[in-house]
Amino acid sequence: MNRGIAAAKGTYVARLDSDDVWLPTMLASIVPILDADDDLGFVYSRAQAMDEAGRPLAEERGRPMKYVGQGFRSLLHGDCTCNITTVTRRESLERIGGYDLSLSSSEDWDLWLRTARHHPFAFVNRVLARYRYHSGNITGTHSQHFDQVAKDRVTVLDKVFREAGLSPEIEEMKSVAYRNVYLDEWLRWLSVGGYRDAFAAVGSAIRASGRPVSTVLRAGWLLVRWRVLSRNAWGQLCLKKMGAFVQGLRTRA
Repeated sequence: MNRGIAAAKGTYVARLDSDDVWLPTMLASIVPILDADDDLGFVYSRAQAMDEAGRPLAEERGRPMKYVGQGFRSLLHGDCTCNITTVTRRESLERIGGYDLSLSSSEDWDLWLRTARHHPFAFVNRVLARYRYHSGNITGTHSQHFDQVAKDRVTVLDKVFREAGLSPEIEEMKSVAYRNVYLDEWLRWLSVGGYRDAFAAVGSAIRASGRPVSTVLRAGWLLVRWRVLSRNAWGQLCLKKMGAFVQGLRTRA
């Protein structure tokens, strides 16, 4: 990927993995937004899952920022982007040095966090790509990199919070950021029946947050969202409605 960035000659760079697809309007929907605002570092949208044969699934990636107008803080709360729908400026990639070669996963989250330190970014609330689930997914449940995925996500946060000059507002995100990473690990282990490791991850989340009750409640909500709501169309609709309602409250606040 870094070799591709080095070879790129255009103003913008976008990445499409070989097993995924862009919809025909993807670039036409995103590039004009970058053209209209030179300050934006990147723009992303939603993508929908599909199975190995290309049949659409209910699951989606890419969601609005958690904190309106605070991209870096939102990314620390959790990776809201979708790498295959993200279009970025080549000059911003050159400024931050491209992908971190020490990471075998979460390299996109790390890249967008480093970009967001210098630039705002924007979200297009439309499905503009499809990502494919198959047995060869590098971050999938059957991947030889399964254990490393969780470790890499912690490493990404370690890199951020080692940096000097973080604002108090960002420093305050530390406990929440680590809690959410460990709760993501909890769901990953549950997905493969690794119950011992899953509950160990919840313990790590509790220690990171210092708030056992709220952390356990969040773990339960994430489980319901993953096992029930994200698996079918009505559940996805409920999640979108709830997300829009909460986003509206934050905007008015």
